[in-house]
Amino acid sequence: MTERGLDASWASPLSGQELDAIAQVWKAGSVWVLRRLVEGGMNVRERLQPCH
Repeated sequence: MTERGLDASWASPLSGQELDAIAQVWKAGSVWVLRRLVEGGMNVRERLQPCH
């Protein structure tokens, strides 16, 4: 969140569904891959949020 310039206190933690989706793809190993998966999930969240 900090790297995106967002206040972490406004962000909700990853949901159980998000964590499950990541776990299905990432079977341990590269932290770089894990980071990309989390970033991808955050991108989806941002796209699904209604614009005000």
